[in-house]
Amino acid sequence: MRYIEWHTAGTTRFTLCIGRYAFKFARSQRGCYGNRRERREWDRATPERREMLCPIVWAAPYGLVNVMRRAVRIPPLKAALPSEARC
Repeated sequence: MRYIEWHTAGTTRFTLCIGRYAFKFARSQRGCYGNRRERREWDRATPERREMLCPIVWAAPYGLVNVMRRAVRIPPLKAALPSEARC
């Protein structure tokens, strides 16, 4: 895993990965909404659902940025199999 990576392909958010953390920055109001929705989904998730999600460590007010544990990429073939991704 590279220590620092930028992921800018998203239309509403971009992600800066540093070490074990991913910082998801909103590009627009839609990105802020996406960050708030992601935080709300994490807060409301059951323990079983949380095992499938990367935990949100911190969320800025208004959805400006979410800080999450960085996920490990899995190859496309494994992605089709039962979940093995770990955050």
